[in-house]
Amino acid sequence: MFSFKRLKHSRVARNAATSYFAFFSTAACGFISIPVAVAYLSIEQIGLWAVVNSIVTYLIWMDLGVGNATGRKMADAVAAKDQQEIDKWWTATRVALIIQGLMMIVVGTLCIPLFLSAFQIQSEMRGDALSLLVGSIIIAGFSMPLRGVPGLMTAQERFHWIPLGQGITPWVQLGTFLLMLRAGFGIKSYIASMAATHLVTWIYYYILIRSSDQKPGWNRGGFEKRRFKSLFGFSLNISLIGLIEALLTSMPNLILARFGGLASVPLYSFTQRASSMLTSLVRRTYHAFYPQILRLHVSGRKAEFKRKHQLVGHLMIALGLFAAGGILGTNQLIVSLLAGPKFYAGDVATTWFALAIIITPLSGLFESLLQFSGSMGKSALVGLLKLVIGAAAAFVCYDRFGIPGVAAVFAVLPLVYGSYGYFRGAKGCGFQPGELSSSVVVWGTAVVGLVLVAGWGMSQVPEPTWQIAVGKRTLFMPGLWHTLIAGSVCTIGAALGLRTLLALRRA
Repeated sequence: MFSFKRLKHSRVARNAATSYFAFFSTAACGFISIPVAVAYLSIEQIGLWAVVNSIVTYLIWMDLGVGNATGRKMADAVAAKDQQEIDKWWTATRVALIIQGLMMIVVGTLCIPLFLSAFQIQSEMRGDALSLLVGSIIIAGFSMPLRGVPGLMTAQERFHWIPLGQGITPWVQLGTFLLMLRAGFGIKSYIASMAATHLVTWIYYYILIRSSDQKPGWNRGGFEKRRFKSLFGFSLNISLIGLIEALLTSMPNLILARFGGLASVPLYSFTQRASSMLTSLVRRTYHAFYPQILRLHVSGRKAEFKRKHQLVGHLMIALGLFAAGGILGTNQLIVSLLAGPKFYAGDVATTWFALAIIITPLSGLFESLLQFSGSMGKSALVGLLKLVIGAAAAFVCYDRFGIPGVAAVFAVLPLVYGSYGYFRGAKGCGFQPGELSSSVVVWGTAVVGLVLVAGWGMSQVPEPTWQIAVGKRTLFMPGLWHTLIAGSVCTIGAALGLRTLLALRRA
């Protein structure tokens, strides 16, 4: 029993360690790539790549969730050590993904003229746009079968190898990108870096598959109508929700490129970069407690489940408040350091990005109640409603308020699905919404109000006048009032976090 526990805990530790390694590695490469791109490319070229990347992201969801469903479909056969069944499911999923990859190449290629006309690509950039689109579509299409390997590793309880690889490949991409830029290939360097990344991933995944205790192989028995029906019946709901989230994630880039021009895209994405990283970090706080909270729910310990859910919610809010204060105080410095002052979208946009650090994880907390309850309810319909509201509101707000308007829409939009989770998820878990999460809502509302007031106050005081020249770049240091306001927000967040950690320890 002791060795089993130690093994189980070591797996959890490995998964956590490699997950954070992948996160910080990706974040570091993302930050480093900003000054590299700014040094070699024009602002329009950077915007073009961001938009092309968004388009390819949509096309990747033509796998219809098969990649994500692979692990669940193979899990029973792996657990039973049924090699024949493993081979059949591996064959079915590989065939489906290969066909879908070829379809992606065809559909993507046919959509290229629509893309060029919709975003009014200038004649001098059309050659670069065509190269990016064709190269990205072909590489992503031929790499479609890779999307099932993480599922196989999950079924074999070897998932820690996936984030380990995900932490290495960004450095391959960054290194190739830099070398090609220095060689004078310009924006086409993105294609070379993408090809190098996928090649390394192919090799890495092949080694993982061949080193499996139960090596999957091909079996004609996988060509069964009932098997494909079962596969797509399970995967389509996953795919729809994932596609909606992908659309919402990249929608700001498409709206800005269409109505503000390619040059407006980096202003939004560079100003948001630090806050999006911190948002992901805060969300991982809940992931760390997820198995424990799920176990409390499954075992029927309602009082402990309720208490743990509330305390973790309070901790996320406190961490979000601390991070939001940091963004309010330092975001202009970060953007001017990485890219230059002309890429900063302003204090108002930064306020909304800071609010997203609190609102997005908090909404995710309520969404998880749906998973605990064992029923996603009408999640797909709510997701479609969220998509429609987001698109309409973003168009209107950009027209009236520019980039800050778009930032505001996507900061508060997670509340649509979060609200559904708050009401429907609580009932599914055997609680009334107010009974389970009211204190979390009160805390969240209070800190959102605090960040709004702090951001408004910072936008009313004069711009920071303390500037430092570093090489050819001017860094905008936070002024006295900015420092005091942001520091106060951070202090309150730290105090709330310490209080909640002590309560968690007692619980």
